[in-house]
Amino acid sequence: MSAPSKLYDHKDIDIAKITPREDWVLVRPDPPTRADSIVIPESAQDPRFEGHEGVVVRVGPGDTIVHYWCFICDRDIPFTKWRLGKTWEKRPKCPRDATHQLRLQEHVTRVPMTVKPGDRVLYVEGDHEIKIKGQKYFILHEEQHILSVLEPV
Repeated sequence: MSAPSKLYDHKDIDIAKITPREDWVLVRPDPPTRADSIVIPESAQDPRFEGHEGVVVRVGPGDTIVHYWCFICDRDIPFTKWRLGKTWEKRPKCPRDATHQLRLQEHVTRVPMTVKPGDRVLYVEGDHEIKIKGQKYFILHEEQHILSVLEPV
């Protein structure tokens, strides 16, 4: 007998109205199947394998790139939020010389997502698990949690 789920079941939320932020992805767990469509139970899977399979349901718009200008190198230096340490207050440094002065430019661009809704992915479970209308979902970071996109056989 399994332990009761500690997740609150969001019965009034429509899955089509959820849009993950930045480069986050909403994934529905979907256990791997054989060619004859028999579901392989978790107890029969290799315990050393930590990846899980799922289907991408919704994706965010992509990661934000902030552009800085180095006066001495006279070039544009793009930084992602991940590279800035997830904080906008940190002053980034020029990759060529840390003493160079950088100025924040006016434009910000997006890195397009590499996964799209409907893709079957191999992922590592993250901390962000939600339950909507009885179905369990994971909100995963594209770079950190999604290991690969599985090609159809």
